Amino acid sequence: MAKGYYLLVGDKTTCGGVIITGDQTMTFNGRATAREGDHVTCGKHSGTYIIAGGVPSMFSMGRRLAGTLDSVSTCPCRARLINSVMDSYEKQEEPADRAVAPTNMAAQNFSSPVK
Repeated sequence: MAKGYYLLVGDKTTCGGVIITGDQTMTFNGRATAREGDHVTCGKHSGTYIIAGGVPSMFSMGRRLAGTLDSVSTCPCRARLINSVMDSYEKQEEPADRAVAPTNMAAQNFSSPVK
């Protein structure tokens, strides 16, 4: 089993960006929970991007929660997301090419900033 961690507004990316939006109705330690489709900045490129992928079995307001095993930034760096809290989930490992698979965002251009 693989262990992943939930992500929150304010958590960093591996390229120096930050998660900037989340669900204020679901919080950990007073911080909004990040979800698939929430916004994230990039530490190397200007603009706002989105979180792609989410924990398959955890939802908030109809969107999957963002997790370290299942989510990445859509910035040009394709940055991983770094958890700041130890609230975790477990799942059976999946092949790497299926680990981050956005469900309803297939039509979006992930390499461009959100407008």
